Amino acid sequence: MAIDYEGFSSEIFNILKGTGLSVVLFTEDGQRTVDPTEARRFYDRNTHMMVNIDDDELKIHLSEHEDVNEEIIDMLRNQAKKYMFEFTIKTYGKQLQPKDFAHMAMNKSVTEGLEKPYGSMKSSYQKINDAKLIIRHSKQVDEEKVGARSRNIKGLYIENAEGERFKFPYIHLAGARAMARHINEGGTPYDVVGEHIIETVKNLKKLQEFTKYVRRNSLVNEQTSDVIDRVNTYKTDAKTELTRLAGVRSYQSMVEQIEAQEAINDPVNELVDQLKEKFTVKYFDQQFEDILPFIANLPLQEDEIVEEEDHMIEHWEEIVSEMLEDKFSQFVR
Repeated sequence: MAIDYEGFSSEIFNILKGTGLSVVLFTEDGQRTVDPTEARRFYDRNTHMMVNIDDDELKIHLSEHEDVNEEIIDMLRNQAKKYMFEFTIKTYGKQLQPKDFAHMAMNKSVTEGLEKPYGSMKSSYQKINDAKLIIRHSKQVDEEKVGARSRNIKGLYIENAEGERFKFPYIHLAGARAMARHINEGGTPYDVVGEHIIETVKNLKKLQEFTKYVRRNSLVNEQTSDVIDRVNTYKTDAKTELTRLAGVRSYQSMVEQIEAQEAINDPVNELVDQLKEKFTVKYFDQQFEDILPFIANLPLQEDEIVEEEDHMIEHWEEIVSEMLEDKFSQFVR
């Protein structure tokens, strides 16, 4: 089920307008609009606050020395939770203006140490130092639209300095950029960090499906709010981690954190393997059932025959002993 961006945008607008804010609306491309369903960015001229709908995240950008009513923040947070959106707040050290919004839109796809994407109508390329990210598009790229080279993706490939290519297993731009940085730094998709990146993206994809399921079945309520909060926290942290892995200055510190965590996980993984062995269900394959009587009647080995004879002798001794005891008890009576 697709996200109802139009409905979500309208409700965000109603919250802001209903609390007396003077709101200016902008589309995803930074163009002004009067239609709340088209809006993805909302700027309040009174508090210089920006509210940004970015994929499945609601971002609140606050200006320095500006007080925003906490009730408004709480209403926005609850609205994000209702739609299973992540919710983040950031305060800037200046007074924000709409032009800052436009600047953010234009540079949405360009992170630290990454060049601006370029390419043809069906393919885009982004250099990460000596590595290169290759983006294959399902539709022609419209250069007139901001961020067009980050949309309609059907395949992602990473090429190292020697020209060797690796297909990233998921359509996830942030994950592919993190992997490209890792490969540029001498890593591979199959080492600890490379596997961690892929596993993180895999988890994000699964949680995205979980989020759709929750929305589709209207399962956001008091009983599920704790789980939803934990899911959103993980998604926010994971996206931040991938962004830092793609950064030239933050890459190394993230690698150290991942490797340290893996060292902690090793004993846990060993324990998990032991538990799997203990709780593995063993079953008999029914295809051999007909042959068992035959196997049971196969001649015993010589030592097994002797052992069987000993058991038979002991058995008859017990029977004779019981008979004698019974006769003796009758004689006594």
